[in-house]
Amino acid sequence: MYSYSVVKSETEIKSQCDKNSKELFESLKIGDKKSRNQIINQNLYLVSKEVKSKFKNSNMEEKDLISVGNIGLIRAVDTYSKSNQSSFYDYAIKLIDDEIELYIIQMKASKSKADISVYDEGVMDYYENNKIIFSIIRSYISGLTYLEKRIITMYFGLDGKAYNLNEIGYQFNLSRSTISKYLKESLFQISSNLKTQLTQYGISKSKRY
Repeated sequence: MYSYSVVKSETEIKSQCDKNSKELFESLKIGDKKSRNQIINQNLYLVSKEVKSKFKNSNMEEKDLISVGNIGLIRAVDTYSKSNQSSFYDYAIKLIDDEIELYIIQMKASKSKADISVYDEGVMDYYENNKIIFSIIRSYISGLTYLEKRIITMYFGLDGKAYNLNEIGYQFNLSRSTISKYLKESLFQISSNLKTQLTQYGISKSKRY
């Protein structure tokens, strides 16, 4: 892993990042899957740099911000080839910052909505036990963030295997409570559309949203 602390300027950081990543992206294009992990690992310092420089006054746990920023970095690596961006550094920084900013907004929103009944664990149990809802949820997750989509997909097993909150948290290096907040907030976003669909399917529910 490369350390940004020995680099004196932003220009040098960018130059180093783009130079070190270019050859690996070329290898990735021809099917070298190991290159993906190498690109991620050698650029993890970008996440730490952004958290410490731009988000140090966010009143959020640094380790959580770094974990969320890592999701942005992974997303950047997975989509860079299709982005038509010349600089991976610029592209990665944008996605890292976007992911962290969305997380901060959502965490603040979650606190203000803590008393809303959608946050009852029973709501998730209800969704989980109805297979019809899987297809409905799938149709409404396109408007969610990358991390929210992954959490919804993993929790409900939309890719064929369901994970519990602890398992999802382990995958993203986030706490169970943080994953739970993401999940509940995502369900809140789609709940109004979901209610309409449930009515059309003739599904009644005993628990409130």
